[in-house]
Amino acid sequence: IVTSTIRTHNGKSAIVNYDMQLPRPYDNRWMIQGTQGLYDEDKSAVYVDGRSPKLHEWEPFAPYQTEFDHEWWRAGPGGELSHGGTDDLEMRKFIEAVRGKGPAPVDIYDSVTMSSVVALSGASIAKGSVPIPFPDFTRGKWKSRRPYFAVAG
Repeated sequence: IVTSTIRTHNGKSAIVNYDMQLPRPYDNRWMIQGTQGLYDEDKSAVYVDGRSPKLHEWEPFAPYQTEFDHEWWRAGPGGELSHGGTDDLEMRKFIEAVRGKGPAPVDIYDSVTMSSVVALSGASIAKGSVPIPFPDFTRGKWKSRRPYFAVAG
């Protein structure tokens, strides 16, 4: 089990837990938390600061899913070899980009950044869990490049 703490250039923290080796039933344990709210897939619930009606209580995710539904999710899961979710979405958007000769939803910079977390975590562990600088694969272009995959509908 590896827990990596990533500090962004702007001082934000991202926690990545890698736990795929323990002998247990499959469980992604999706939980996304920010400074103003959080989502828990297992509970199918959210809490949004200043919006959720009861302080410190979960509320159902379904109304938020309806309100903020995006066209990318409405297409539904892929074919029989698919296991649904973001893999299908990513593959669909990639195929659309290739066919339309447009930008890939996750470009090479995003891909190598996501992939490097494993190697950087390993390097940190090997050195006694010291912080390891995260390479800037974009050479500063991250400051001005427009995100594609995370755009709002």
